[in-house]
Amino acid sequence: MAAEKRLGNRADLNIAFVNKVAAIVEKSFPGIALETFAYQFTLESPRTVRPARNVKIRVCLIEANAARPMEDASNMAYYNCIKGWCAISDNVNIWNYVVNFTNAPMAHAGIATIVKDLRLFQRFGVKDIFCEDFGGCGHLGWFVVYRYNLLTRMMVNPNLDEQSYRLQFFHEYYGPSAEQMLNLFNLFETAMGSAPKATTCYQFDTSHWLNAQTLAKGDNFLAQAESQATPGSNYAKRVALIRLAFDWTKIWRHENTVLHKVTQTQKVVSDEWIKNIRAGLEERIKNTPRTPGWIGFYTRLGMKYQDHLKILDGYLAPEPPFEHLPEQFKNVQQDDLIILPQARYSVASGQKEVKDYKMPADEVTRLSLYGYTWAMRVDLPTLLANNKWDIFVEMRFPDKISAPGGIVAKAGVYAYGTNFAIKTEFPVNADILSKEHYTLVSLGSTDFSRDGQIYIAANKNSTVPELLIGRIFLRRIKQQK
Repeated sequence: MAAEKRLGNRADLNIAFVNKVAAIVEKSFPGIALETFAYQFTLESPRTVRPARNVKIRVCLIEANAARPMEDASNMAYYNCIKGWCAISDNVNIWNYVVNFTNAPMAHAGIATIVKDLRLFQRFGVKDIFCEDFGGCGHLGWFVVYRYNLLTRMMVNPNLDEQSYRLQFFHEYYGPSAEQMLNLFNLFETAMGSAPKATTCYQFDTSHWLNAQTLAKGDNFLAQAESQATPGSNYAKRVALIRLAFDWTKIWRHENTVLHKVTQTQKVVSDEWIKNIRAGLEERIKNTPRTPGWIGFYTRLGMKYQDHLKILDGYLAPEPPFEHLPEQFKNVQQDDLIILPQARYSVASGQKEVKDYKMPADEVTRLSLYGYTWAMRVDLPTLLANNKWDIFVEMRFPDKISAPGGIVAKAGVYAYGTNFAIKTEFPVNADILSKEHYTLVSLGSTDFSRDGQIYIAANKNSTVPELLIGRIFLRRIKQQK
């Protein structure tokens, strides 16, 4: 855009517009301030335009590495954005994230990071801080009651001695189990703080920062804490809530799924443990205490726990049989090829498996492209992968499609986030597909470096209102010696 080039960047454009609105508001409502977001493409501070005195800036840190403070090298882009805004305005606010939107009950450490960041914001002169958490889970989550209490206190007093407050809280809240609960808490804090990959507020799995040895050590601390609390006491009930979050964390591990091939690691729990824990999860969740602002039990952004448990069942589904493989995979070793279960597919229309006589695997997904931007998605967690993996999907036109043409869909891999997200996009052209057979379509590759999704998106092509989707394959890309 010419105006963007003339002024400097998109934040310049946004502030120039908001300043005009603020001037109009000032005439009729003197003393009233407007707030705008430094978010996504307006995150970087403007180069030439300065906010009016009645314009507040809310800097949103949605993609920051929650495992490290803002002053860490991994967060320097966000640190510089905050610093840049504070240098040109006395009305800077912060929107910070201390939540895991995609799997809220899962272990999600990072208290030390929160403490350091709140103090940094104070030094920068930030006026207002909003720390977004996830009250929709009630008291289900990783030491959420402590986190709620600590955040409330530290937003009033960022200089609070967090270590002393932690000791006081744990001894009052967990009683005879306090020491072991502190050991567990500190163990996971250390593990997340030394994670080799970033941990954002979108996290499907914990294995990239929580290895099997640390998980086992934490399990031992928790077992000791359980043994020290009198059965039926409030202390025992509070420890049981952390056990629920711990079990939830273990059952979602990728080692329990077809993706164990990516890291070539073994399950951290037995099949019998998975079966027993899954059978009792719903009842345990229903008995979790609610928060004061309770509106329903959500364990994922916009999703109640009943639907989330269905996703868990799909996540744990076994790998389909290696039968009737496309010719390209005939000589690929099974350890180097993953067939994703159709139960993992998240389909916007709600339509799932249908029988198809042209698919040897028998069942396929009827994918409606009408009215859906994201027609289908498949979650992929952050993993400590040693290789990249090629992605392929089987597609064909339904028999009723008569005159397909143009780009019928777009597909690829979307990494969770906003401004600094990574998204690959491959057009699916009508001329590569057929009604007579399934075509293996390449969707690029993934290195599992951050949480994301394989997606198929509609392209508003009226000639192809739907597609038939067969299997999705991941093939290991061997490193050249």
